[in-house]
Amino acid sequence: MWVAILGWRSTSGMGYPGRHGGVMGEHRRATATSAAGGSTTGPCCRYHTLVESWLANLAPSDRVSGEQLKERLTGLRSWHTDLGLHNSGTTGDSLKRLIRGDSRYHGERSKGQALPITLPVLRWVVDAIRSDHNLFGGTGSALSLTAAYTLAFAAFLRCANFTYRGGDFDPAFDLCRHHVHLEKDTPYIHLPASKTNVFRQGVDVNLPTGIPDDLSPVNAIRELVAASQPNLWCHCSPSAVSTHASGLALREARIGAKFTGHSFRRGAATWAASVGCSESEIQAMGRWKSDCLKAYIDNLASAMRNLVSSHYQRPLTLHTSGIPPLHAIYNPHL
Repeated sequence: MWVAILGWRSTSGMGYPGRHGGVMGEHRRATATSAAGGSTTGPCCRYHTLVESWLANLAPSDRVSGEQLKERLTGLRSWHTDLGLHNSGTTGDSLKRLIRGDSRYHGERSKGQALPITLPVLRWVVDAIRSDHNLFGGTGSALSLTAAYTLAFAAFLRCANFTYRGGDFDPAFDLCRHHVHLEKDTPYIHLPASKTNVFRQGVDVNLPTGIPDDLSPVNAIRELVAASQPNLWCHCSPSAVSTHASGLALREARIGAKFTGHSFRRGAATWAASVGCSESEIQAMGRWKSDCLKAYIDNLASAMRNLVSSHYQRPLTLHTSGIPPLHAIYNPHL
C-alpha cells in the first residue's frame, strides 16, 4: 500500500498521479509487457520489488525521512558492490519516486546546521570562561578551553582537529607540545593529521599576530603550555569542547543557540566575508581546495538588514507615472 501511496505523492503532490505516473503507471506498463509475452517476474524484477517494499515499510515511521531512505539505499548499493553483486535491483525511477513521495508525505526535517561563532560571540564566550575558572572545571580546563576556542577561530579549525580523549592519545595523529611553535615573528602549529590529510604528511597552520590580547591564540597557548602536561588539551575531549563546555560558556555569556565544533570554522569564514575578504582570501585562510567554502559562509542578519535598507536609500529615477519606461527594464547589449 505504501509503495502506491508514496509513488502517488511523488508525481503530483496531493493530486491524482495521471495515466502514466506513479506506481500505477509502472503497474500498467508491467501488465502490458506481460501481455506482450515479456517477463516481469525475473530475479532482478522480484528483487527490485523487494527493495521497494523494504523502503515503503520504513517510510511510515516519522523517524525516517526521505533523505534517510536515500542514505539506506546508498548503503545497500555499497554492500552489493563489496559482495560483487549486481546493482540493477537497487536503481530505477520507481525507487526515486518512492523516496520523493516520502519527502512530500512527511516533509523534510531541518538539518539543524551549526550556527557560526563569529568574533563578537567568541569574545563573549572567552570572557565568560575567564571570569570564573571553577565553573569550567578549574584552571587547567579553563585554559584548555580558552586556547581551543581562540585557536579554532583564528586557524579556521574544527575542534576535533586538535583535541582528543584522554585514553585515545596517539602522537602520530594528535597535537603534541613539540607541534607548537610560538616564535615571535612566525608562530604556527603543525597538525600531524587531519580529515583532508589522510596520508599524515602534516600541515603547518600559521597563527595571527598583532591582534587583541584577549583573543590571541598565541597568548592562550603559551598559558596552556606553561601550565599543562606534555599532551596539550588533555583536560577536554572533542565532545567536551564542542558540546558541554561550549554550551555552558554560551549560557554564561547569555547566548542561546546551537553550536558545535564546526561553528568556529564556519564562524571564521562568515566573519571574514562580512568584513570584506574575498572568496580567494577565505579559501587560502581556511585551506579549502575547492569552492566548498561557500557552504561555510552564512549571511549575518545585520548584513542582510543593511543590504535591504540600502535599496531604500538609492535615488529614485522612476517615471512620474510610477512605472519605469521600457528601455529602463529591457536594454540588451548588442
